[in-house]
Amino acid sequence: MHDRIADLDELVLKCQDQRAGAHLREAISCYHAGAMRAAIISTWIAVAFDFIDKIQILEAQGDAQAKQFAEDFRKIRQSSDLRGSLQFERQILERAHNDLQLISDLEYADLVRLFEDRHRCAHPSMITNEELYQPTAEQVRYLIRSAVDSMLSQPPTSGKAALNQLVEQVRGNYFPIDKKKARIQLEAGHLRKPRTALVRNFAIVLLKMTTDPLESSETRSRAASALNALREMHPLDSNAVLAEKLSERLRPPAIKDAQLLTALVAVAQIDDGPAFLDTDVRDRILHFVAAITGEEFMVAVDAAIQVGFTKEAAIERTKTLTNSEFAAALASARQLTHLKSIQQRGVDIYKVSRSFDQANSIAQAIIMPMTQDFDREEIEDIVNMGFENSQIRYSNEFSSVLAALKANPRVDSSWWNPLLTGKNADDFLRNVFIVPPPPITEETIPGDSQV
Repeated sequence: MHDRIADLDELVLKCQDQRAGAHLREAISCYHAGAMRAAIISTWIAVAFDFIDKIQILEAQGDAQAKQFAEDFRKIRQSSDLRGSLQFERQILERAHNDLQLISDLEYADLVRLFEDRHRCAHPSMITNEELYQPTAEQVRYLIRSAVDSMLSQPPTSGKAALNQLVEQVRGNYFPIDKKKARIQLEAGHLRKPRTALVRNFAIVLLKMTTDPLESSETRSRAASALNALREMHPLDSNAVLAEKLSERLRPPAIKDAQLLTALVAVAQIDDGPAFLDTDVRDRILHFVAAITGEEFMVAVDAAIQVGFTKEAAIERTKTLTNSEFAAALASARQLTHLKSIQQRGVDIYKVSRSFDQANSIAQAIIMPMTQDFDREEIEDIVNMGFENSQIRYSNEFSSVLAALKANPRVDSSWWNPLLTGKNADDFLRNVFIVPPPPITEETIPGDSQV
């Protein structure tokens, strides 16, 4: 929705600097009086004073570039250097835009128009031999509004300084990996009411950090959480960066073949990351998941399960792993334990245990992590084959497996007790693992009462 037409007198209240506000008030008085050229000149003077005020504040905050600009201005003023003063004035917008990033590209274009119109109004100039330059009221109102929105109402925050502080914050050892907590941290600073340029530049830096193989895994995780939080706070600009840059960041030479694990993890950590990928990048990552060695797959499986287009390939790879690799995959990616095909593979491995040691190790590493995910059919299969295979039945961990299965929320005594009955189970097994019937509640005899 478009803003209503601004009351010019209200714009004065938005000025950050008192001196700039005084000149803006004078410009508005000129506008109301019909002195349009004078209004434009006073508006530009307000912008100049606002810039000087901002560089002095940024100098106090430790900004090196602002300090240099402030020192230049003080030397010009102390020496009454007219030529230097004019040169300084001509550089105001370039410095605000390029060096300090106080204004965006569009704001810079608007203020350049103000600066050019200031020259037309301040110096004798004629459109023809008889006609003086005369700006319209609508044009002057637009220039005043642009000056306030672009410079005069904005806090003295350097885009570069703000970006550096945000990046330093994310790189800190105590920046959270949880997205909600990351958002709390970021909302407390420069991102409460940021300029578009700051949001875009911060998103670009975070994307580079998240996908950079030279960064530590901890730093990449922090950057990903910050990026996800930024996208919730300012979705339009940050999502545009992902659409433009993510695929580019995951292609060679940024990501070589040996570094594709970083690419896979990055896509898994970025919310809806696959939606921003081009087809060639998706295919490259998919081929990586399907072709890497078992040892590399152990490291990649957790991320591969989280990425939609690699999930099926990761599941198929997991089902073909050796017993030890299969156990390692379950430890790396706990979400595998919820998948029916993986559960069946685990049961099949347990069935053929050939020694007590093997049965114990398989029970600990493969069966126990999945006991709460098994359905009735799998539970019955484990119990039946466990008692049939003496290496499982008399292994130390079998009792732990039965206890864990009994705690499965799907277990009901109506079928659990008969399942164990007739297994020739030892008395201690029967006493421990058969669910006892509920106790009979004694009802008060009608008419009984306590005195």
